[in-house]
Amino acid sequence: MGRILTLSALLVSVGLVVWFAVHGEGPDRAHAPERRAERAADQDTGEVFLAEVDGIGPRNEQAAPPPSPQPVAEEHVEEKHVPSVAEEEELVIVSERTVTATVIRARAVDFGGRALAGRELELAWRPQEQTIETPQPIAVARAGEDGAVEFGIDAEALADSPISFRVKDTQRGDWAWAEAVSVSEGVDRDLGTLVLTLPREPYPVPLATGRVGDSRMAPIPGIVGFVSARNVFVGGDEPEGPVELWEGEVVIQPNGSFAAYGPPTSRTLNLLFAAEGYQEEDLYDIEVPTHGLEVALARRIRLRGRILVPEQGPPVPSYGVWLSEEGMGIGISPGADGNFSAVGSTRSIEVKVTQPALGLVLFKEVFALPPETDGELGTIDLRARAKPLDLVLVDRTGAAIANEVVWIAVKDVEPAASEARGQAPTDANGRLFVAVPTLALEAELTVSGRAPVKVDLVSPPPRIEVP
Repeated sequence: MGRILTLSALLVSVGLVVWFAVHGEGPDRAHAPERRAERAADQDTGEVFLAEVDGIGPRNEQAAPPPSPQPVAEEHVEEKHVPSVAEEEELVIVSERTVTATVIRARAVDFGGRALAGRELELAWRPQEQTIETPQPIAVARAGEDGAVEFGIDAEALADSPISFRVKDTQRGDWAWAEAVSVSEGVDRDLGTLVLTLPREPYPVPLATGRVGDSRMAPIPGIVGFVSARNVFVGGDEPEGPVELWEGEVVIQPNGSFAAYGPPTSRTLNLLFAAEGYQEEDLYDIEVPTHGLEVALARRIRLRGRILVPEQGPPVPSYGVWLSEEGMGIGISPGADGNFSAVGSTRSIEVKVTQPALGLVLFKEVFALPPETDGELGTIDLRARAKPLDLVLVDRTGAAIANEVVWIAVKDVEPAASEARGQAPTDANGRLFVAVPTLALEAELTVSGRAPVKVDLVSPPPRIEVP
């Protein structure tokens, strides 16, 4: 019996040695396909890295070879096969979709008809009917000596619907569109000869001119401008030209003088100027033509301030700070210490302090910030402007009206929004605890399904019945 056990153990040992000899290293990782695309732009440019023309190909051409068949021991010892890492990658790879590259060809020339030899060109697309969408870059390639260029793309997501292609010179910025193009996966397309231009070449007469600078109209280094227009139906009459968005060109001189170029097909246009460290400036519905515009950009700063609230009133985070600039604003909550901050500019800032749920303005002031300001708004003291309203709401039986929304209308007080009243909840004990303006004399409280009641804010009772 001992000899039989010894022989069996020997056979098992031999089987394991053979199995590990075959499987110990597994398939060579060199067989795994490369998944990274070559960069088409230098890392310092900030551009999106896209695949070169040959950067797309079948992803399972170099899949790992199948494992060799394994010998079976005479004693029928069953060995559980554990797949190696390379084998697991093979299972994943063969389940992926095989990408069939589609080649988009074109010949790029400039406005004078000269071939854009050796220029780096970008291919972007957008749906044909979405004329206001920004085109999405999908490939970058370099033109040959005759201006011919080939882009390799994955056309699966672009198939079965007309699209527009834009080819753009990444260095000079001029571009051309190829409209209503249909593509199919694996079927090459030739866009023909495309004339890449800047708008000031075919349209040399500026649509708008002027100067742009800081608050003192001094030139701003690195400032850029954008011009666009969208023809619309005005008074029932169809305007001349295509009803779509077009993008023109803004040329800004070192002294801040600018000129906007584009097709003269719109009655009005929109301008936008932007520079690092400054608030963007948008100008809408500028009549065409317009000359002598002066555009000042406000410096972007960090606005800071602090609020002080009544000690016996609601906690500081229950208050809201609203900062408004030319009709646009933002609401923020101060911290437990009363400090608040937000990104703003050196224009006049309107500051309101409210209790957002209640909807009443407790403080309102316009801060005229000088250009050299550091954004400090100082301390806003609400202790003389606000007072607590602390009372318990009960029904006719004396039971607390708990966890109910209470609408509060205060006479002769500016609401924070268009609604003339605000709302605040009661707690589990029916307590209503808010802050109201010190000068407020009377409030009307309304609970859904119950009759409104009036409250004397000069000497409010600690408990009030809401029938």
